[in-house]
Amino acid sequence: MWGPLYWSRSLVVRWLLLPGKLGISTMGISLLYQPSHVSCHFLSSTHTLPLSNLETKQLHLPFFHVRLPVPARGFPRMGSRYVASAAAVESPAKALRRLLESPGIHQGPVCHDALSAKLIERAGFPLAFMGGFAVSAARLGLPDVGLISYGEVLDQGYQITQAVSIPVVGDGDNGYGNHMNIKRTVKGFIRAGFAGILLEDQLSPKACGHTRGRKVASREEAVMRIRAAIDARNESGSDLVIIARTDSRQAVSLEEALWRSRAFGDAGADVLFVDALASREEMKAFCKISPLIPKLANMLEGGGKTPVLSPAELQEIGYKLVGYPLSLIGVSIRAMEDALVALKGGRIPPPGSLPTFEEIKETVGFNEYYKEEERYKITGVLPSDGGAFTITPKIQEEASQRAERVSEPVVEVISPLHDGYKSNDSNERSSGIWSRTLRLKVTGNNGFEKLDVRIPAGFLEGMSTIIPGLGGVNLMELLENASQESTTEKGKLLLEFNGTMGDKIQTLPLSNLETKQLRLSFFPAKLPAPARRFPRMGSRYVASAAAGETPAKALRRLLESPGIHQGPVCHDALSAKLIERAGFPLAFMGGFAVSAARLGLPDVGLISYGEVLDQGYQITQAVSIPVVGDGDNGYGNHMNIKRTVKGFIRAGFAGILLEDQLSPKACGHTRGRKVASREEAVMRIRAAIDARNESGSDFVIIARTDSRQAISLEEALWRSRAFGDAGADILFIDALASREEMKAFCQISPSIPKLANMLEGGGKTPILSPAELQEIGYKLVVYPLSLIGVSIRAMEDALTALKGGRIPPPGSLPTFEEIKETVGFNEYYKEEERYKLTGVLPSDEGAFTITPKIQEEASQRAERISEPVVELISPLHDGYKSNDSNERSSGIWSRTLRLKVTGNNGFEKLDIRIPAGLLEGMSSIIPGLGGVNLMELLENASQESTTEKGKLLLEFNGTMGDKIQVFVE
Repeated sequence: MWGPLYWSRSLVVRWLLLPGKLGISTMGISLLYQPSHVSCHFLSSTHTLPLSNLETKQLHLPFFHVRLPVPARGFPRMGSRYVASAAAVESPAKALRRLLESPGIHQGPVCHDALSAKLIERAGFPLAFMGGFAVSAARLGLPDVGLISYGEVLDQGYQITQAVSIPVVGDGDNGYGNHMNIKRTVKGFIRAGFAGILLEDQLSPKACGHTRGRKVASREEAVMRIRAAIDARNESGSDLVIIARTDSRQAVSLEEALWRSRAFGDAGADVLFVDALASREEMKAFCKISPLIPKLANMLEGGGKTPVLSPAELQEIGYKLVGYPLSLIGVSIRAMEDALVALKGGRIPPPGSLPTFEEIKETVGFNEYYKEEERYKITGVLPSDGGAFTITPKIQEEASQRAERVSEPVVEVISPLHDGYKSNDSNERSSGIWSRTLRLKVTGNNGFEKLDVRIPAGFLEGMSTIIPGLGGVNLMELLENASQESTTEKGKLLLEFNGTMGDKIQTLPLSNLETKQLRLSFFPAKLPAPARRFPRMGSRYVASAAAGETPAKALRRLLESPGIHQGPVCHDALSAKLIERAGFPLAFMGGFAVSAARLGLPDVGLISYGEVLDQGYQITQAVSIPVVGDGDNGYGNHMNIKRTVKGFIRAGFAGILLEDQLSPKACGHTRGRKVASREEAVMRIRAAIDARNESGSDFVIIARTDSRQAISLEEALWRSRAFGDAGADILFIDALASREEMKAFCQISPSIPKLANMLEGGGKTPILSPAELQEIGYKLVVYPLSLIGVSIRAMEDALTALKGGRIPPPGSLPTFEEIKETVGFNEYYKEEERYKLTGVLPSDEGAFTITPKIQEEASQRAERISEPVVELISPLHDGYKSNDSNERSSGIWSRTLRLKVTGNNGFEKLDIRIPAGLLEGMSSIIPGLGGVNLMELLENASQESTTEKGKLLLEFNGTMGDKIQVFVE
């Protein structure tokens, strides 16, 4: 019972720790496609005791009726530090902050997946919420009672934020643990692309809003959660919006909810939310506190505790945001139930409940996909006027602007590697096989023409080892005997045979005139010496080692620094941390290692984009050095490649390695590799670069070709150069078989860095030292199997020992302390101390203290009016004095008790001073206080007791077996 003796008193209670605002090979010929035509740029026990009157006075509890100003329309707290223009580079958080400063109330339905989020955006809503209830139901088919994990929520959120351009606020529950977990959660939400996070003060296991069983953390812990969230945001350099939610209205009382909301605001929360307010009056009271901070309303559809009001009514009360948690998931459930009933009855759902196929296609984005895909359409035919790929004006313009590149032929084959051609420096045209051109025609067994292209005869000669129909054919002799004057449409038939798929393959020589039109100049290329620096990575890319440097900029800076740089391959966060700890400047995340570690499967295309991305995200979070991710072949066509690149950027990678293999891919240095056509391979790189540019990133594109093993060295050299001309930042040929081949590779496109892959344990490429690789011309070297290989062997040995009843020998096993240090326990403990709970109210103030820094921050908040930390709104309470006098009451709020809690193991859990009124107010939730007239006990208590703990006033057992004692001092 809240009596008249103590509710006449309002408090300025400095329990609050944290007021303040935070900032926060075939033939040996060099081919030249004339630059004027082709440059190929594709690409326990508690005691309560009253204190003496003097001590009570020292608590500094002034009593007065609170008068609050009218809520302001704007939110000065969200000033120039946060508000951004609607620029293309605007972050989701800045977009949300701009929305909060705009007039009116803003609605945000709750989504549960990417499709529902897209529908919200398409309907014109300015923001969306991702709700825990809806996501748990949709993803797990389980209730929202704390069963869904941080990782699952984060993964779902990532897919949602990728799908839309409107800001999305994520449900962070209670942060999934202590303050350190909260920091990790906030940073994860930032990286996942959320605009804001909603954090609540429930204890674990949490309960769903508007349901029974909710328990909240202590005041101090609740405020510390917000403080930790703000610290995490500031450490990330983000403007993430922190929405502080309290469930204490249902768990404790309205007064407690109001206190906590104000405390959260003083700690720096951006938006406040009290769950399960039970009336308009309570909603009005909530909106009156901290009027400069926006309020969120939750309109629980279908029968919640809070009245469901219109946006206009909510705006009139003082709300700025309104969420609708069950609308989309609710109607989805019902519609699916109805559809299943229809299907069970042998009927499809009626037309009114089911969109047409075309409508569904339009909704999910098929038409937009088709339109953009046209940009990367492959013709399948080499143009007749140049015998090579054409290039768009845009690509030609980009080529002309690359002044730092030397003028070189698109294809260049290094003379020391080849035989049978003139090696002098003249431009005399050769009369050999590379001077002849053939028409290659392929007709399917169904009679349809598949291909009709011109190719240099040397290409066909070089394919004799892989096309059975060419085996033993002397192509040069056939060419010499062929009539060059044939005037038939297709020329003189030279060869005809069937391919392995039943296709009819025909080759026909062209006339001399047609051959000349191909403009194939033959000479050994003279190449400039490799440059020490890489002008292509100039001021546009290179960044200083500033705190805000992105992983991509860090990698680009590394590429411009002297020497060769080593990057071992990691397969998880721990191996990545070990790489960083050992002093390596970068790491690679390899598909072989990740597939082995995460799936226990070979690297043959079984691991998916999503699994790789998730693994990569955990890795990039764990280290500060740049990490390059293995993107395989992009996981599909050019549009998939764009999605892959954008995903890797968002996951925190510094770069991506993309290969030209067809699906299903094969592991490097193994059999079965097949590569895409030249045009398709180059278009893959072009798509990757487009994706990077669309993301506004400096992301590094590493172009890999597997054509050395699949076709020939010459093909690999051609592709590498074409990839460079398309804009790749680093070039890589897999499975080069000798030093000579490695040297040839490093001589092409000398201004572009080269990557060497030192496959340990018996690959096709020679294992060379970093110094040897640098001398050849490499800039980066990667070691794909070292860490995963030694891990496998060590685990095998350890298992053998354990099978024999022995632990692994000391030399092979670190001590527990060493392991703790390696994985970061000590660092964790150190930072955790910042949020340590005292558990004791200081005797000189009877409330929590605040640090000087927080006090200073509080004093700088000029836009905030001077208000008590706790304010009790008069219309909500009865039986107290409502005048404005400061007369000190002689009632229960003027008395102080000592509260002691001792556990059933005898250890003291708590020993604090509290105002007696607080204990009185707890009579409804502490069974031992039921029916106790605390005021009467106080009046009869002797104030002159000199015992250490004072006179025992009350003693009873708590529900957990703790002994609770209340003393009068």
